[in-house]
Amino acid sequence: MSKIIISVDDDEKVSVEYDGCEDNLRTLGTLHFALVKEIAKFYNVDLGEATFIIGKMSFNIIRSLIEEENV
Repeated sequence: MSKIIISVDDDEKVSVEYDGCEDNLRTLGTLHFALVKEIAKFYNVDLGEATFIIGKMSFNIIRSLIEEENV
């Protein structure tokens, strides 16, 4: 089974260990970056703003799904 271990030390340094899923994460990262670049082009913004836009979109989608579950 693949797993990801995320830990934070006392100095708040985050470390991530991948066990058997490196290729999947690399593919996911590549797809995410391609989406960020397309959003940046579409809205004519920089990559940071495009990442923020994707975050807002994701939040709205998740909120809608939660509201549907609670109805």
